[in-house]
Amino acid sequence: MFKWLKITKRKVLFVIGLYVTFYFDGALSANMARGLFGERVIMVSHLALLWLVMAQVWGRNAHLPVLTGSVIVGLGTDIYYSGIVGLAVFGLPLLVWLNQLLLSRVKLVGLWQAGYLLASVAVYELYLYGIESLLGLIHVGIVTFMIRIFLPTLILNLVYIILLSGFVIRLYQGHWLLKPVKRNPRAKVN
Repeated sequence: MFKWLKITKRKVLFVIGLYVTFYFDGALSANMARGLFGERVIMVSHLALLWLVMAQVWGRNAHLPVLTGSVIVGLGTDIYYSGIVGLAVFGLPLLVWLNQLLLSRVKLVGLWQAGYLLASVAVYELYLYGIESLLGLIHVGIVTFMIRIFLPTLILNLVYIILLSGFVIRLYQGHWLLKPVKRNPRAKVN
Protein backbone atom coordinates (compact mmCIF):
# COMPACT_ATOMS: atom_id res chain seq x y z
CA MET A 1 0.00 0.00 0.00
CA PHE A 2 2.69 2.50 0.99
CA LYS A 3 5.51 1.47 -1.32
CA TRP A 4 7.20 4.85 -0.94
CA LEU A 5 7.67 4.24 2.81
CA LYS A 6 9.69 1.08 2.31
CA ILE A 7 13.37 1.89 2.66
CA THR A 8 15.52 0.23 0.02
CA LYS A 9 19.15 0.54 -0.98
CA ARG A 10 18.17 2.43 -4.11
CA LYS A 11 16.21 4.99 -2.09
CA VAL A 12 19.11 5.52 0.29
CA LEU A 13 21.53 5.88 -2.62
CA PHE A 14 19.08 8.23 -4.34
CA VAL A 15 18.95 10.51 -1.29
CA ILE A 16 22.74 10.41 -0.85
CA GLY A 17 23.23 11.15 -4.55
CA LEU A 18 20.73 13.99 -4.40
CA TYR A 19 22.59 15.57 -1.48
CA VAL A 20 25.97 15.11 -3.20
CA THR A 21 24.77 16.59 -6.50
CA PHE A 22 23.14 19.53 -4.72
CA TYR A 23 26.39 20.10 -2.83
CA PHE A 24 28.47 19.87 -6.02
CA ASP A 25 26.16 22.33 -7.77
CA GLY A 26 27.15 24.94 -5.20
CA ALA A 27 30.77 23.84 -4.92
CA LEU A 28 31.37 23.90 -8.67
CA SER A 29 29.67 27.27 -8.94
CA ALA A 30 31.75 28.71 -6.10
CA ASN A 31 35.13 27.22 -7.05
CA MET A 32 34.93 27.70 -10.78
CA ALA A 33 33.10 31.01 -10.72
CA ARG A 34 35.56 32.75 -13.03
CA GLY A 35 35.32 29.99 -15.61
CA LEU A 36 31.60 29.33 -15.37
CA PHE A 37 30.41 32.88 -14.72
CA GLY A 38 32.47 35.15 -16.93
CA GLU A 39 31.61 38.52 -18.38
CA ARG A 40 30.63 37.07 -21.72
CA VAL A 41 29.47 33.52 -20.99
CA ILE A 42 27.53 32.09 -18.05
CA MET A 43 27.27 28.33 -17.51
CA VAL A 44 24.73 27.13 -14.95
CA SER A 45 25.27 23.75 -13.33
CA HIS A 46 22.10 21.68 -12.92
CA LEU A 47 23.51 18.49 -11.39
CA ALA A 48 20.68 18.04 -8.88
CA LEU A 49 18.08 18.47 -11.62
CA LEU A 50 19.91 15.91 -13.74
CA TRP A 51 20.01 13.50 -10.79
CA LEU A 52 16.24 13.83 -10.35
CA VAL A 53 15.48 13.31 -14.04
CA MET A 54 17.99 10.44 -14.33
CA ALA A 55 16.20 8.77 -11.42
CA GLN A 56 12.94 9.14 -13.31
CA VAL A 57 14.34 7.81 -16.58
CA TRP A 58 16.40 4.89 -15.25
CA GLY A 59 14.87 4.21 -11.84
CA ARG A 60 11.21 4.03 -12.82
CA ASN A 61 10.39 0.80 -11.01
CA ALA A 62 12.32 1.61 -7.84
CA HIS A 63 9.56 3.82 -6.34
CA LEU A 64 12.02 6.61 -5.58
CA PRO A 65 10.85 9.78 -3.77
CA VAL A 66 11.69 12.00 -6.74
CA LEU A 67 8.86 14.49 -6.23
CA THR A 68 9.72 14.93 -2.54
CA GLY A 69 13.38 15.29 -3.45
CA SER A 70 12.53 17.95 -6.01
CA VAL A 71 10.65 20.00 -3.40
CA ILE A 72 13.59 19.76 -0.98
CA VAL A 73 16.16 20.65 -3.65
CA GLY A 74 13.93 23.48 -4.89
CA LEU A 75 13.66 24.90 -1.38
CA GLY A 76 17.42 24.59 -0.88
CA THR A 77 18.11 26.22 -4.24
CA ASP A 78 15.79 29.11 -3.47
CA ILE A 79 17.17 29.69 0.01
CA TYR A 80 20.88 29.31 -0.71
CA TYR A 81 21.30 30.45 -4.30
CA SER A 82 18.55 32.77 -5.45
CA GLY A 83 17.18 34.19 -2.21
CA ILE A 84 13.66 34.26 -3.64
CA VAL A 85 11.56 31.37 -2.36
CA GLY A 86 9.21 30.13 -5.03
CA LEU A 87 11.14 29.94 -8.30
CA ALA A 88 12.69 26.50 -7.86
CA VAL A 89 10.25 25.29 -5.19
CA PHE A 90 7.51 25.53 -7.79
CA GLY A 91 9.57 24.88 -10.94
CA LEU A 92 11.41 21.69 -10.00
CA PRO A 93 8.36 19.76 -8.73
CA LEU A 94 6.38 20.96 -11.74
CA LEU A 95 9.08 19.69 -14.10
CA VAL A 96 9.33 16.38 -12.20
CA TRP A 97 5.55 15.95 -12.30
CA LEU A 98 5.43 16.68 -16.04
CA ASN A 99 8.27 14.21 -16.55
CA GLN A 100 6.33 11.56 -14.62
CA LEU A 101 3.30 12.12 -16.83
CA LEU A 102 5.35 11.95 -20.01
CA LEU A 103 7.52 9.00 -18.99
CA SER A 104 4.46 6.96 -17.99
CA ARG A 105 3.35 7.11 -21.63
CA VAL A 106 6.68 6.99 -23.48
CA LYS A 107 9.56 4.53 -23.28
CA LEU A 108 12.90 6.11 -24.08
CA VAL A 109 15.80 4.06 -25.41
CA GLY A 110 19.37 4.83 -26.37
CA LEU A 111 20.31 8.38 -27.20
CA TRP A 112 16.73 9.53 -26.69
CA GLN A 113 17.38 9.25 -22.96
CA ALA A 114 20.30 11.69 -23.12
CA GLY A 115 18.26 13.98 -25.34
CA TYR A 116 15.40 13.85 -22.87
CA LEU A 117 17.73 14.76 -20.00
CA LEU A 118 19.09 17.70 -21.98
CA ALA A 119 15.56 18.78 -22.93
CA SER A 120 14.59 18.77 -19.24
CA VAL A 121 17.50 21.09 -18.46
CA ALA A 122 16.49 23.31 -21.39
CA VAL A 123 12.86 23.53 -20.25
CA TYR A 124 13.92 24.37 -16.68
CA GLU A 125 16.40 27.02 -17.82
CA LEU A 126 13.79 28.61 -20.11
CA TYR A 127 11.28 28.54 -17.23
CA LEU A 128 13.75 30.35 -14.97
CA TYR A 129 14.51 32.91 -17.67
CA GLY A 130 10.83 33.58 -18.28
CA ILE A 131 9.91 33.97 -14.61
CA GLU A 132 12.97 36.05 -13.72
CA SER A 133 12.44 38.38 -16.67
CA LEU A 134 8.75 38.79 -15.80
CA LEU A 135 9.69 39.68 -12.22
CA GLY A 136 12.33 42.12 -13.45
CA LEU A 137 15.20 40.24 -11.81
CA ILE A 138 17.20 40.00 -15.04
CA HIS A 139 17.42 42.38 -17.96
CA VAL A 140 18.79 40.23 -20.76
CA GLY A 141 17.37 39.98 -24.26
CA ILE A 142 16.32 36.60 -25.58
CA VAL A 143 19.11 36.45 -28.19
CA THR A 144 21.77 37.35 -25.63
CA PHE A 145 20.29 34.81 -23.24
CA MET A 146 20.35 32.08 -25.87
CA ILE A 147 23.93 32.72 -26.95
CA ARG A 148 25.63 33.63 -23.67
CA ILE A 149 23.68 31.63 -21.09
CA PHE A 150 21.42 28.97 -22.59
CA LEU A 151 23.79 27.23 -25.03
CA PRO A 152 26.81 27.19 -22.65
CA THR A 153 24.54 25.81 -19.92
CA LEU A 154 23.34 23.03 -22.21
CA ILE A 155 26.93 22.19 -23.19
CA LEU A 156 28.06 22.01 -19.54
CA ASN A 157 25.11 19.82 -18.58
CA LEU A 158 25.66 17.61 -21.63
CA VAL A 159 29.16 16.96 -20.30
CA TYR A 160 27.60 16.06 -16.94
CA ILE A 161 25.18 13.68 -18.68
CA ILE A 162 28.03 11.96 -20.52
CA LEU A 163 30.07 11.61 -17.33
CA LEU A 164 27.23 10.47 -15.04
CA SER A 165 24.96 8.38 -17.25
CA GLY A 166 26.94 5.13 -17.11
CA PHE A 167 27.20 5.28 -13.34
CA VAL A 168 23.52 6.11 -12.84
CA ILE A 169 22.32 3.43 -15.28
CA ARG A 170 24.31 0.79 -13.42
CA LEU A 171 23.11 2.13 -10.09
CA TYR A 172 19.39 2.12 -10.84
CA GLN A 173 19.28 -1.00 -12.94
CA GLY A 174 20.97 -3.04 -10.25
CA HIS A 175 24.26 -3.88 -11.91
CA TRP A 176 26.48 -2.08 -9.42
CA LEU A 177 26.40 -1.91 -5.62
CA LEU A 178 22.99 -3.56 -5.52
CA LYS A 179 23.77 -6.87 -7.14
CA PRO A 180 23.66 -9.74 -4.64
CA VAL A 181 27.01 -11.35 -4.00
CA LYS A 182 27.18 -14.95 -5.18
CA ARG A 183 29.01 -17.13 -2.75
CA ASN A 184 30.82 -20.30 -3.63
CA PRO A 185 29.13 -23.15 -1.73
CA ARG A 186 32.34 -25.19 -1.82
CA ALA A 187 34.49 -22.49 -0.21
CA LYS A 188 35.81 -23.40 3.22
CA VAL A 189 34.86 -21.23 6.15
CA ASN A 190 37.64 -20.70 8.71
